[in-house]
Amino acid sequence: MITDKLFNEFQKLSDENQQRVLDFVELLINQQGKVLNNTSEESDLETLGSDQKEEKEIFWEEVLKIMKQQIIQPIFDKWIKSSIPLSLSETTFVIGAENDFIKEWLEVRYSDSFRRAVRLVIDRNVEIKFVVIEQHVRLVGR
Repeated sequence: MITDKLFNEFQKLSDENQQRVLDFVELLINQQGKVLNNTSEESDLETLGSDQKEEKEIFWEEVLKIMKQQIIQPIFDKWIKSSIPLSLSETTFVIGAENDFIKEWLEVRYSDSFRRAVRLVIDRNVEIKFVVIEQHVRLVGR
C-alpha cells in the first residue's frame, strides 16, 4: 500500500523535516477545502445532554493522554489531536477524521493504539471505526 511506503520514508526523516512535511500536508488539505469548521463538530455535540458531553470530553482526554505517550509530538499534534470522538457504544467507538487521507492514515497506523487506549480507559474491548467528519455529519443530520 502506498501509505505504508510513505510512512516508512516519513519515519526516516528528522523531527524538523517531519514537521515540514506535516505543515505542507496541512497546507494542501486547507487548499482543497477539506478543513472541518467548528460548527459541524459543535452541532454534533449539541445533541448530547450536558452530563454526557462532560463524560465524553473526560473520556476523550484520557484516550488522548494515553495516545500522546505512545506517539511522537509532531505526529500526535497533526494527526491524532485533530480527530474527534463521535460516538461510543457497547461495541464500537467512532472517531472522526477531517478527510479521507487522514481517515486512512489513522486506520492503517493507529487503530490498534486507539483500541488499547480505549480499553485502558473503559476496561472493555471495542471496535474502532474511523469516518470522515463531513460525511458523518451529513448522515447524522438526515
